[in-house]
Amino acid sequence: MMFAKAPAPVTSNPKPVLIKRFGHLVPLYPGEAEHLENDVHALAKADKHEAKQWKKIELACNSPTALKKAAYLYLTSLRCRQAAMLEVNKRLPIARRLSLHQIIEKSNAFDVLTKLDEAVQVSLVPKSSGTGYRPICNFGPVARGAQRMVLKLVRATTTPAPFQFTRLGVRKAIEEALRLITEEGLHHVAELDIKDHYPSFNAAKLVDTLPLPKAVVMQIVMAASAKYEGPHKALSLLFLNHVFHQTPPGIPQGSAASSAIAEWSVSKLKMVKIKGIAIVNFADNFFLFAKSEAALTFALKALRSAIAGLPGGSFKTEVKQEATAASRFRMLGCWIKFTPAGLDVWPTETNLEALRCQFALDLQTAEALLSSAAKEPSGSWRLEGVQAYLRLRSRIASWAAAYAFCADAEVVRDDLMWALDYLAHRFGITDAEAKAAKDPSVEVGYTPYGLSAGE
Repeated sequence: MMFAKAPAPVTSNPKPVLIKRFGHLVPLYPGEAEHLENDVHALAKADKHEAKQWKKIELACNSPTALKKAAYLYLTSLRCRQAAMLEVNKRLPIARRLSLHQIIEKSNAFDVLTKLDEAVQVSLVPKSSGTGYRPICNFGPVARGAQRMVLKLVRATTTPAPFQFTRLGVRKAIEEALRLITEEGLHHVAELDIKDHYPSFNAAKLVDTLPLPKAVVMQIVMAASAKYEGPHKALSLLFLNHVFHQTPPGIPQGSAASSAIAEWSVSKLKMVKIKGIAIVNFADNFFLFAKSEAALTFALKALRSAIAGLPGGSFKTEVKQEATAASRFRMLGCWIKFTPAGLDVWPTETNLEALRCQFALDLQTAEALLSSAAKEPSGSWRLEGVQAYLRLRSRIASWAAAYAFCADAEVVRDDLMWALDYLAHRFGITDAEAKAAKDPSVEVGYTPYGLSAGE
C-alpha cells in the first residue's frame, strides 16, 4: 500500500488576488501576473481543441475499435486534460481552486495513462442509513480532470435502460413507482441492493468489457497508481481491512467517473421477461413491483441472477425489504403508502434528520466565514461565505424539488429557507452581491446518498 503526503492546499501559499476568467473566480498569486495573458491564451486554445476532439469521439461512438482509438487520443491530449481540469476547477469552492498557471503546471506533472500517482485524501462520510461510514476519496486536480474525461466518454456511449433513473433524479424515480402502483396495479414491492457495489468491480473484467483502453481502466478508473492517505480507520475501510493490498478493491467512491461506470454496467442487465412486474433502478438500488406475491418472489430470484451477471465485476445482492403498497414501503428517502383515499407519500425520519444535521453544519460554516470577513474585510472570507450561503439555498431547493410530491416537503423547505433569509439579513447579503457570487460551484444537486452534482 502506498501513502504520500498530500500537496499543500492552495490557501497555504502567499495570499492571492481573485480574478474572473472562464466564467469563475480564480486566484492569481504573486509572480503569476506576468504569465496571465499567455495562460489565458493557452487555456482558451485548450477549450477549442477539446471541442474538436469531442466531435471526433461522437463520430466514433458506433464502432468499439474506432472509439477506443479516439478515446486514447482524447485522454492523452494535454490540451484536453487542461480543458477538463479547468471545468473541474469551476465546480470547486474558492479555497480549493487552482490558479490558471497552476492548472497548466500540474497538467504536465503526470503521465495519466502510465502512472497517475497523485496523492488522494481519504475521509469517512456517514451513510444515509445512519449506520456505518463510507470511505470517500478526494482526488487531486489532475486525477479529477482525467476522471471527468472518462465520465464524458462513458456517458456519451451508454444509453440508460428504461428502468434506470439515476440520471433523471429521485423525483422521476418515485413518480414512476407511483404510476406503477396506481395505473398498472403493481402493489407488491421489494427492494434489492447490490452489496459493496463499487468495491465489487474487478480490473480484469472491466478491461475485457468496458469500451476503453486498458491503460485508461487501470490508471483512471481503478486509480491503480494513486497514493492514498488519511486516518487509519478510513484507510482500513477503503482497503476492506486488507492493508497488504497495493490498491483498494474495486472502483473508488469519490471518483468523478465511478457513477458513470456503475451506470454503464447496470445498463447491460439481461433479465428474463416476466409478465406483471416492473423494475425501477436508482444507483445500486433496485425496486421490484409485481401484481402478486408469487410473481414478486419469482422476479426477485430472476433479478438477483441477472445482477450477478452484470459486466465489470462480481456482484452480490441483498433483499432490503418486501412489502405491499397498502402496508407502506420505503423508497429513496420517503415512505409510500396506498390508502383508500389514494397514495400518501412523506419523507422518512432518517432523511429529515440527515438533511437537518447537514444543514446545521453547513450553516455554521457559512456563519464562520461571514463572521471572519467582518474582522478581516481584505480577505476572501466574505465571498466564500456568500457562496456557502448560496450552496445551502441550492441544496435545500434541490431537496424540496426531489420530494415535491410529499405533503411535508414544502413546510421543511420554508423552515430552512427562513433560517437562510435570517442569515442573509444578519450579514447584509444583498441580491446583487449574491448574483455576483454565483458560479458553477454553488449549483448543488441532491441524491439520497449525500453526494451532490456540483462537487
